[in-house]
Amino acid sequence: MKAAGPIIAVIALLGVAWALYRAWSVWRERFGNRDSLESSREMALLAELRKASSEAPETVMVLDPPPRPKRPKPVQPPVTGPETVPVGDPTPATPRMPAASVPALLDAVGRVVFFLLKIELNDHEVLSRVDPAIFLPGHDTALPRATLDFVVCRRDFTPAAIIMVQRGDAEEPLRERVIALLSQRGMKVLRWKVGALPARGSVRDAVLGTG
Repeated sequence: MKAAGPIIAVIALLGVAWALYRAWSVWRERFGNRDSLESSREMALLAELRKASSEAPETVMVLDPPPRPKRPKPVQPPVTGPETVPVGDPTPATPRMPAASVPALLDAVGRVVFFLLKIELNDHEVLSRVDPAIFLPGHDTALPRATLDFVVCRRDFTPAAIIMVQRGDAEEPLRERVIALLSQRGMKVLRWKVGALPARGSVRDAVLGTG
């Protein structure tokens, strides 16, 4: 019984080795031939492709030209109704007159007298180039076309004195006539010559005094 044990083990090993060999043989028959078959098929396919490419006509690749930029569509003006045509002669445009220099209200002598009165009589109002008709209402005869050089007024704008600036040796006849009419109405009229104007400090007495 003891001698049979090793024999049985040897037999079992031989059986396992034969089973492994048989399995390897079956795998080789199935898969080994398949790899060689696949390789042969690939070679045949490559040969056919080469033959077809050599026999096929040469193809030329034509590239499409680049697309042209689109031009913007012109903007159409809005559609309006028919134009109205004026009937008759159009009104002619008024021609523009060239700008003329506006003369000053007072000349150099008048400005000196005006500022002299404003400084010395700052509590009174000083008017220039006044129409004498204001102080001669209802006069029967036509008044001479002359103006009063300066009128010094109180705060209520009643006249305190009228100043006539004499520019020549004698007063003009029209202005002399106006002075006479105003004196007849009891108005105080002062004659100041251009070369003999009152000095500073004496203007107030000259205008508001009794002289």
